[in-house]
Amino acid sequence: MSISSQTANPIVSRRILVIEDNLDSAEVLQTYLEIHGHEITVRHDGQSGIDCVRELVPDVVICDISLSGEIDGYNVAEEIRRHDHLRSIFLIALSGYGRSEDKEKSRAAGFDSHFVKPTDFDALLELINSFDRL
Repeated sequence: MSISSQTANPIVSRRILVIEDNLDSAEVLQTYLEIHGHEITVRHDGQSGIDCVRELVPDVVICDISLSGEIDGYNVAEEIRRHDHLRSIFLIALSGYGRSEDKEKSRAAGFDSHFVKPTDFDALLELINSFDRL
């Protein structure tokens, strides 16, 4: 992975919540984002992710769509978007599916962006470093 100096050095360190039920994937993403200057919290299921969002109010939520359990990524996004004080959170979906219908379903649930697995970490980092909702 090559990282440009602009991508590697964030202008602002973001508070990011990663909601991913695959422990290895969550750890790799956490490490990558921490190395690049961001503060990362990880949750491994939808309900604990929603609870953490309410408590932490992160700048960014990166959420797997296919979470195990009763609450999937779409439910997480819909719940976040129901609350005015959480609307400024930038929501990024991670999914193994990348058809236009899949991306539209993510957008309809409230996600701002949709990345297909395996995730292009450089593109993800560039998006996180460049969005201006704060």
